[in-house]
Amino acid sequence: MSTTTKGAVLRIILPRTKSENLLAQLGSSRRLERREILLSPGRLTTEEIAKYIREFAKLRDETLHTIRLLGAPRKARNNVEPMKDPGGKLDEYWKQLDRIRDQYRESQSRIEKLEREIEDAKKTIGLINQILETGFAIHDVRTSGLGFNKILGRITTRRLQDAQKALQTNLKDQVLIAIGNRKADWTHLLVAVPGDKASVALQTLVLHDFVQTEIPNVDQPDLKAALATEAQRRDGTSKQLEAERAKLQEFLLLASERMNQLADISQEALIFLRAVLRMGEDTTAEHAFTVLEKNPSNKVLEALTRSGALIEAE
Repeated sequence: MSTTTKGAVLRIILPRTKSENLLAQLGSSRRLERREILLSPGRLTTEEIAKYIREFAKLRDETLHTIRLLGAPRKARNNVEPMKDPGGKLDEYWKQLDRIRDQYRESQSRIEKLEREIEDAKKTIGLINQILETGFAIHDVRTSGLGFNKILGRITTRRLQDAQKALQTNLKDQVLIAIGNRKADWTHLLVAVPGDKASVALQTLVLHDFVQTEIPNVDQPDLKAALATEAQRRDGTSKQLEAERAKLQEFLLLASERMNQLADISQEALIFLRAVLRMGEDTTAEHAFTVLEKNPSNKVLEALTRSGALIEAE
């Protein structure tokens, strides 16, 4: 039995002769629907009924889990379809649930991909703006294929001369230093050294409060044109993301309806099959669907069960 919640929804199959007294024990309800049913599962053996009970219990749990996972509201309804062949559509029910989960995962994957593209564009825009602030062109700061590594960054202006002296002391004529723009207390600095001396140069700079600047991966030599391209990519991808999120909401609206139906179907089939085993095949019983004002106590539910009632609660 699933856990009851505030304003508990109960599905009950109980002997007709005891239905009035047993239902009265539940207290006041916001909704109560009752009908007479025939416990006729078709040509199923006891072993098959037991197997379907396990399968529908699994379907119920998986469906309710998926409803929670997708953030859909649970709207329990009374399923009044007769249970002539409870297991006949079980495979189709599983396929429907799997399709919903697959489509949701695919939609989420597309959304996450677009979100990553937007973040990548934003990062590139930020890096381009940093390069523009330095006063250097993109070809100045990129490492060429001539065996030299270039290190770009900013350093506190008061430490600039000390850093230059330390680089020249450690690397002598193997270092080239270019001074870029100054902003507030910082000065942009570009250092070129042989590839095997890059770590020595970077360690020396870090000791002087140097903050390295990442070089953006852009193909255009004109940074302002590259900036416009990345802004266009960000804005275009943002529109795609908005459209994809709208599609997801439409999908969730339809999927929510079907998942709620599957949850209702699985719970009705489950309680029906359990009633067949408890009360016997071809027995006429009463089915009740009720939404209670407050949760029934465990004592009341146990008393109903001892009196022959089958209960599926949520």
